Amino acid sequence: GKNEKDASITDSSAAVTLEGSADLKGWTPNVAGVTAHNEGTIYGCVVTGNVRSRLLSPELGEGDSICSAYAAGIACVNTGSITGCTNQSKVVAYCLNGGAFAGGIVAINTLREETDEAGGRVEHCSGKGDVDATSTSDNSYAGGIAAFNGERCEILSSRQLGAVYADTPGYSFAGGIAGRNSGAIDSSFFTGTLSAADENSFVGAICGVTYLYFNAFYLNYAVNLLNNAYVGEFHTSGGLQQYGQNLIYGAATLEGGANAELLELGGRQVSLDELKAMEIYYE
Repeated sequence: GKNEKDASITDSSAAVTLEGSADLKGWTPNVAGVTAHNEGTIYGCVVTGNVRSRLLSPELGEGDSICSAYAAGIACVNTGSITGCTNQSKVVAYCLNGGAFAGGIVAINTLREETDEAGGRVEHCSGKGDVDATSTSDNSYAGGIAAFNGERCEILSSRQLGAVYADTPGYSFAGGIAGRNSGAIDSSFFTGTLSAADENSFVGAICGVTYLYFNAFYLNYAVNLLNNAYVGEFHTSGGLQQYGQNLIYGAATLEGGANAELLELGGRQVSLDELKAMEIYYE
């Protein structure tokens, strides 16, 4: 269902076992613990259990559109506001012949169509369940809070405590907070585990891959990542992509080079005790 722009869902709890499956070309199963699409306000909701989306598409032919499986603890697509929500469910997106997007709170945090308003906002939300995105053919995106955090969208004061996993023969993006980020992530933290990185897998404690906006006046890169922290042997971002370009620079390319510090923009590796002493930390 859809939570409309002026509607709200507040202080609800759900113990769920949800599975949506499609085996036709052109279908995109959306499975979420609260609502498929949020344009309004969701506050104080808690979801436990299992949320699974499966797209078992036949092999695509020439001219066929690639579809994806979307799964999320709270909402598959968010163009509104989600605050104070907790996902304790296992979230799984699996796709045969298509893409997979799995997010602990939202799959896609994005802009409302045909508007100049700010995009989706996720604030003070917690991911405690594991998140898994797997595709047999196309890209996969997994994030403890959002699989995809779009331009002019925000993730604020949020955290992921569980595992985040992405796998595909193509490119996979696993981020403790966001799988793919071109928006803002501020004052958030990650203490869970991540899938392994390789030349086709971009894995970061805050973002799997981060868009960088080049500021020609200052001759440097600008990124909307601020005051984030993580526990573990990770980079803040697993890969970097300059706005307007298709090429992604991963840790395997940048480590040891002059631009390696860009992988740590907006995030800080700390011990658990150090994290607990930071202002961004909460139980």
